[in-house]
Amino acid sequence: RLGLRRPVMLLKRALYGHPLAGAAWNTLLAQWLLTHSWERVADAGEDSLYVRRFAMSTSGKRCTIVLAVYTDDLIFSGKREEAWICFWEIHSQFGFSKSSISHPYGRSVLGMELVRGPYEPNRRSLFLHQKGYVEKICQEYAQEAGIHGGAKSLRRFATPMKLRPDAADAAKQTQMGRHQEAAPKHVGRLLWAVRGSRPDVAAAVLRLGRRVSRGWSVVQDEAMHRLYCYLYHTRELGLWLVFSPGALSIVGFSDADHANDPENTARSTSAGVLFIRSAGGALMPIEWFSWTQTATARSTPEAEIVSLAELTFSAGLPLQEVLYQITGREVQMHLGTDSQATEGIVRAGTSRRLAYLRRYQRVSIASLRDVFAEPQNVLFGVRSKEIPADVLTKPLTDVEHTRGLVSLGMALFRAGPPC
Repeated sequence: RLGLRRPVMLLKRALYGHPLAGAAWNTLLAQWLLTHSWERVADAGEDSLYVRRFAMSTSGKRCTIVLAVYTDDLIFSGKREEAWICFWEIHSQFGFSKSSISHPYGRSVLGMELVRGPYEPNRRSLFLHQKGYVEKICQEYAQEAGIHGGAKSLRRFATPMKLRPDAADAAKQTQMGRHQEAAPKHVGRLLWAVRGSRPDVAAAVLRLGRRVSRGWSVVQDEAMHRLYCYLYHTRELGLWLVFSPGALSIVGFSDADHANDPENTARSTSAGVLFIRSAGGALMPIEWFSWTQTATARSTPEAEIVSLAELTFSAGLPLQEVLYQITGREVQMHLGTDSQATEGIVRAGTSRRLAYLRRYQRVSIASLRDVFAEPQNVLFGVRSKEIPADVLTKPLTDVEHTRGLVSLGMALFRAGPPC
């Protein structure tokens, strides 16, 4: 009627925001990179990491440039001269933004801020924080919660979770929370902080997430308020990424909290943290997780084995393979657990009492034994008070929480690296 015989038009370029735009861009970029001396690193299944090797760099030595791709954000790492060569080659093909050209050295990436640490002859350090993002979400929470004075009026807490339930909590659990409708939004905002630089609040966010879609009560209102209070007053906390030239290895710790959240679930919490250790013992936190196990564990050793399997197969081995592909060298992996029973069962490779794990928890004890039978992989025991993953599983006292922050490599920028 309007004279349009063919109202569907063929686009020469994908519209920004189109559901398939990201996939189309990723395919186009990958095809170009793989035909221009780049190699894809097979990580956890995403086409997000590439390397380019220079047989002879400007300094006369071999050089490797690493490229990380996050949608349309590209981050280069390596020697400056060679990184600039790669930058301009990709720019000539696709074109970077004016801001990327005028300010090429990354200071802010997806809400995460990077600050170079003080110069040391044999050690380099970066401070990763999300102060701006944390301030923003805390201010939005305070405004939507109707707190007079905004985020500045939030009370100070030393820990993100209350150590144990109060006597009045049983009654409050039956009362509907006033933030029930807004809870998914408030909790969802916290997930990026947990993923980016705040593993110290992972367990608190996990517990709130368990009640978002079912039975949000006054208890969860108070827990969420305490968490936002803690975050605001610790907004300057960040992760210190410390690196020294030399051989690399992986150090990790797994932990489990056996059914310690009975108000929300009978299932246990798995937690783990991985560090890249460089020469001199410098540690760089690289991966952490805290999540609910998929089946109810009948005992602490069972929960601990499930957590160790998650750390080994979902995080440790993929990272080991990534480092091997980047460096071309075998990388040792040392994983620690605070459960002597778990250590003994894994070394034996079997347990009659836990024979149901393969079917019930989808965990193979024999596969864990095979991993640690390899000479480059080591399973070791550690005391419960010294395991960094402890802060990722349950509420802690002020002293224990502070010790957990140090073990995770968290501190203020002005305080310097904690180790």
